[in-house]
Amino acid sequence: MLNKKILSEGVKCETLAEFQKKNTEFLEKLSLYKKEKEKRVIWANKLAALNLFLPEEMWISKLYPEKEKGNLSEEKTLSLVVKGYVSSSPAQEAKIINNYIKKLNQSPLWGENLESTRLVSIKEEEINHTRVLAFQLYSPLKIKEEKQ
Repeated sequence: MLNKKILSEGVKCETLAEFQKKNTEFLEKLSLYKKEKEKRVIWANKLAALNLFLPEEMWISKLYPEKEKGNLSEEKTLSLVVKGYVSSSPAQEAKIINNYIKKLNQSPLWGENLESTRLVSIKEEEINHTRVLAFQLYSPLKIKEEKQ
């Protein structure tokens, strides 16, 4: 009888040890999923914000991610680049671009995972004999890529 009790307690200990091992493995996987979720960017929200605040006089020509080296380290920053054009009176074009940037930066759809959007270039161009103002916006992601 005592042997049966000792054997059943031994089985319980083995089961508990197996449970603890599986629990540790599960917690490690859960931690990995949480880290990946923090890095996740919901691109649909970014596209929705770009469209929501886009003025009539403006259009987007390119939208793409770009890697750049950080200023003080070798860490790479992934940025979202937006290129586009404005066709309006010369006095209004800069104001239209600035208002667009301001609205994007204030939007929770746009601002989640992105640092402040900034204007990096602006120049006059001609498209189909019409004067337009080309611009480029830069929005660094708040999440840094791991060194490879």
